[in-house]
Amino acid sequence: TGKPYKLTVKMENKGKDEVKIDKIDVTCKASGELAVDVKPDGAGPTSLAAGASASATYSIVFPEQAAGQQATLTANVRHGDKIEKAEAVVPVSPPFEITLLPSRLILDAAGQTKNVGMSIINHTETSFEGKIKFTCYSGIEVKPTEVDAKIDPLGLEAYVLSVSLSGRGVDGPWH
Repeated sequence: TGKPYKLTVKMENKGKDEVKIDKIDVTCKASGELAVDVKPDGAGPTSLAAGASASATYSIVFPEQAAGQQATLTANVRHGDKIEKAEAVVPVSPPFEITLLPSRLILDAAGQTKNVGMSIINHTETSFEGKIKFTCYSGIEVKPTEVDAKIDPLGLEAYVLSVSLSGRGVDGPWH
């Protein structure tokens, strides 16, 4: 999101005659009908010889609201009175992806400590530098409570957190 992605529309003429291409129209919609900016990178082919192939390239910029959703890319190639249509559904990556392992933790007794692994993937082309703070429900303690983080562009960092019941207002096992 926020950065341009490249889309290449490939065309092939399997016929015996040259085909004049009148128009190539590429659109993209994210879930919830979010408009997505699609622009051609130069002029596409205007004709296609028999048995030949060609391509047209587009830049696509997804709005931040599209992160984590799916987008539908549609390419319509008009030649004469015919329209050839291709469609693809693709996921739009969020800027950061956070994974906890295990994804479910059961704490049985106050004072019992379990470790949780956390990874953060930076899907952007700029580095992230700052503090990451860890908070939890009342009665559950997480250590460390914060870390200084630096995640390179398109990078991954991993952390280990200790999780325990603090004994304050906690009844029964926590899931």
